Amino acid sequence: GLTGVVQAEIGRKVVFLIDEFHRLGGIGLNDPFGQLGQEIMVQKETMFVVASSLARKSMEIFRSKLSMLFGNFEVVTLEPFSFEEAFQYCKSYASANALSQEERRFLIRLTNGNPFYLGSLLETLEMLLEKDSGREVHGKLMDAIENELFDEAGAIRRSLMGRLCVLGNGQPWQFYADVLACLAVGHKRFSEMVKVLHRKGNDIKRALERLVAEEIVEKQGSLFVIPDPVLRFWLNRVYYPLRFGFEMEVDV
Repeated sequence: GLTGVVQAEIGRKVVFLIDEFHRLGGIGLNDPFGQLGQEIMVQKETMFVVASSLARKSMEIFRSKLSMLFGNFEVVTLEPFSFEEAFQYCKSYASANALSQEERRFLIRLTNGNPFYLGSLLETLEMLLEKDSGREVHGKLMDAIENELFDEAGAIRRSLMGRLCVLGNGQPWQFYADVLACLAVGHKRFSEMVKVLHRKGNDIKRALERLVAEEIVEKQGSLFVIPDPVLRFWLNRVYYPLRFGFEMEVDV
């Protein structure tokens, strides 16, 4: 294999990283995970590291399609920061010193300790403080949130839009976004979504099944919920008003 050739050339062992490896199933190859498993088994000098944002789906792939590895792998689960970890993480940014205790708590609750969300907001806050030479601190956190979530150039907004676009697989993605927005404003039951969206029940059912499979939505009894608080907030405060022309109270 290629990594064997590289190892022979440089005389060092190779670490081969595959990000979002669950997407191998969508590239049109015959049994791509079986082929990957065979490569992992024969390339003894290579460490394979596979990463995925879909924890449940990835574990199912390991159980059903990579069973030939006989459990000879280690699973490392990356969870959001705990409250204390997030609090310490904030301290690594100089901008966090400009925040009150209450503002830090609000920021951690809003992001649920997600390092990407926290880092993006704190970096933007740092930039805003530098522009103002740190003279005016009051309201800067809200400005940072506005820049990241409402401004089209915001890193968080672009990330959220990217997640929605992937759902479409090259087709219009707005229907999935409409279903998510419906959940974000509080219509969490299937019957409510049918009434609000004025779409066929089967269409909404298929969309919900896809969103659950992509681990964007969780089903809790008869309710469907979006566990990501930043995505909920953005759908409610940004996407929903732009799409439907009015705003509803955020449901967090």
